[in-house]
Amino acid sequence: MEHADDIPTVLISGSGPVGLTLALALHAHGVPVRIVGKAPGVSEHSKALVIWARTLEDLAAVTDVEEFIDAGIVLQGARFHEGAESIAELEMPEDRSRFPAAVMIPQYRTEQLLLERLEAAGITVEWETELVACTPGPERVECRLRRADGSEEACTADWLLAADGAHSTVRSQLGLDFQGDDLPTTFLIADVVLDPPFEPGYLDIFLQPRQGLCACFPVDRTTTRLVVSLLDEAGVGDEPSLEFVQGVIDRTIPGGVVASDPTWLATFRVHERVLERFRVGRVLLAGDAAHTHSPAGGHGMNTGMQDACNLAWKLAMHLRGIGGEPLLESYHSERSHAARKVVEDSSRFTRVATISHPALSFLRKTGLRVATRFEGIRHHMLDNLMMMDIDYRDVGLPRVGAVPRNHGALAPGCHLPLLHVTDVDRGVTPLDAVLDPRRFTLLVVENPRTPSFPKAIDSMLATVAELAPGLAELVEVVAVRSGDDPVGGSIRSVQDHAGEVDEAMGFRGHGVVLVRPDRVASLFSGALDGTEVRRWFDSL
Repeated sequence: MEHADDIPTVLISGSGPVGLTLALALHAHGVPVRIVGKAPGVSEHSKALVIWARTLEDLAAVTDVEEFIDAGIVLQGARFHEGAESIAELEMPEDRSRFPAAVMIPQYRTEQLLLERLEAAGITVEWETELVACTPGPERVECRLRRADGSEEACTADWLLAADGAHSTVRSQLGLDFQGDDLPTTFLIADVVLDPPFEPGYLDIFLQPRQGLCACFPVDRTTTRLVVSLLDEAGVGDEPSLEFVQGVIDRTIPGGVVASDPTWLATFRVHERVLERFRVGRVLLAGDAAHTHSPAGGHGMNTGMQDACNLAWKLAMHLRGIGGEPLLESYHSERSHAARKVVEDSSRFTRVATISHPALSFLRKTGLRVATRFEGIRHHMLDNLMMMDIDYRDVGLPRVGAVPRNHGALAPGCHLPLLHVTDVDRGVTPLDAVLDPRRFTLLVVENPRTPSFPKAIDSMLATVAELAPGLAELVEVVAVRSGDDPVGGSIRSVQDHAGEVDEAMGFRGHGVVLVRPDRVASLFSGALDGTEVRRWFDSL
């Protein structure tokens, strides 16, 4: 029988969307957690407004994503204007993910839905409880908590996960350097009701010569957020007036649009920072505690929630005795790589969007018109927005391509694309919906031109059986058949009737793909020899 003292203690500092996602994801992997936060409850402001497809896929492993979709507005597209002139339009694709490209949903609603799931799981957030000090040691982290009434508690944790925001106490306590750049532009943010309203489901972005950027985002069915670059900050202050906002609208948006009923008026500056280290021993940092950047693209909260999901499965497996330092260190290398990419992309977009010089504005308008006419460029722009272009091809856990494959095949370290298969229980369904997000999956892919597929299945089953007992139970073999013939036995089998999996994987014979719990394909090898599979797991 397991004693209470033997159960690892994981303390999460921070009760925003990143901390809540961390708690939920760890719970999904069977790890008990304690979560504390300085805030009195969920956020009162809309703050982050969008959940992109890549994050929806991560959340699907730990909660019912349909709740978020039903509570928000499915994004249909983005439209670029210059005054009354339409410059370009991007329609959101339906062929990149099994979920919508994006859902517009205010942060407080996102937090509420996560909190409801945690409460249903029996996890209570300790509100108004701030971590004020931490001292990491080789075996434990000594922590001090302070409650709203001033009382304090000394506690220890086996692991401390810092999701305590851009002004992170944990980061400060560890003395971690948080250097970076500040963009020179000040931005205005205003959540208001517009009359006449914009069409729900679209982002409307006004790019004006001599005025800069005015972007309009749906908050809900009645409220719109304006994000405006301010070229002249005189008289604005930290809390601009509705009259000031109306003046901005009159200069940038045609049609006599009138703003009323403000729920949030503020100004902000953009800080671009990424920590050199996301891990210090038994302390790991995620979200704004580890990186901050421009809100352009709406990737801030999403990046943090993706941090949480990446960290949760790795820490959970480590706590089960699977994987050592390489597994834990891969959290830092993979997510710092992703954060730097987001910083670079959002900075580039912000600098281009806030151009005010007439000549450069003309070049921007011309470039947008030309770029959005080419399918390849549109594809790249949309994948960037949806965060589907984040990969770990050069960082993190091992990436192995052990056999020659066809040109253009999925590369090791890349996210599994949307591929449809036929499942006996579900009918035609996305492949990633079949995979168990709590386990590794060995996809044994049949090549229709190669005989003896049952031998490939037997080889991979034998390979898994040879793994350490605790690891073997976390690896599932799934057969991907080219036809309808049953595999036999108790292993799961799906049919690749349309050949989507065969084309994406590019094997020239029967092949095996090792898919991580986060749907990243890490290894491609022949299916008749399990040497590369065993070697991959030995490296964790």
